Amino acid sequence: MDIFSHTTAGLAAGALAAGMPRGASFALKLRILIAGLLGGAFPDIDALSLWKGFDAAIGRGLGLAPGRAIYHGKLWYSHHGFFHSIAAVALFACIAALLFNTAGLIRERRGFRGKFLAVFAAFAMGGFAHLLCDCITPASVWGGIRIFFPAEVYAGGWGYVWWWNNYDLFLIISGSCIINLLFLFVPSLSLRRIVPAVLTSAAVVLIAVQIHGRQFEYSYSGNSKRYFELEKRSKEEQRRVLGEKIYGLMEKLDKSINFYF
Repeated sequence: MDIFSHTTAGLAAGALAAGMPRGASFALKLRILIAGLLGGAFPDIDALSLWKGFDAAIGRGLGLAPGRAIYHGKLWYSHHGFFHSIAAVALFACIAALLFNTAGLIRERRGFRGKFLAVFAAFAMGGFAHLLCDCITPASVWGGIRIFFPAEVYAGGWGYVWWWNNYDLFLIISGSCIINLLFLFVPSLSLRRIVPAVLTSAAVVLIAVQIHGRQFEYSYSGNSKRYFELEKRSKEEQRRVLGEKIYGLMEKLDKSINFYF
């Protein structure tokens, strides 16, 4: 899926986690939110290999393969490789939790464990959401994602949805994110914990319903000659699901952003 959906899902996870600690300060809530957002975007860090100056600035210095060979290949650090694994998400969630709470560890040990777990949970939930979202996209040249790294097994690649143009899913994810953020300001700890958790679960169910309601099959492996045909079908699907008016608004938003969306 596209980076906007990934990061929004991560922010929603961060908002859910930020509402859990009792008596959390604004600074802690902000750290948790940022951790969730970063967790949602993190697995696609390998896409930096497509950066125009990657080969000259980074690749050669580290002795890596050329950028496009990295991205489209099946090296351990290629796209959908190590960084799209449970091991990577857990490792970097630990690193993020330590870095985000280092000052608290130095100043006072009290409460560090709870803060560590909150940041860890936000980053991990955002990262795992990313992995799940990528499982439902086409297998392409990778054959899925290397979710069980270091095992050389690629999972997912089911092709239920296209890479982007999933406006209906983005609207569900965004709605969940906004609700979770709003509930951070609710005084009642019980409401702050329970309501976003229930609504987030409902959003996951609604996304599953939307996915299984698709009328087109987007699954392919390798390099598909039907790429543009499948992308066209994705837009037709969205027009059918959302209706002309909402689809028109989303397409206008899509064209206004200089990223695939």
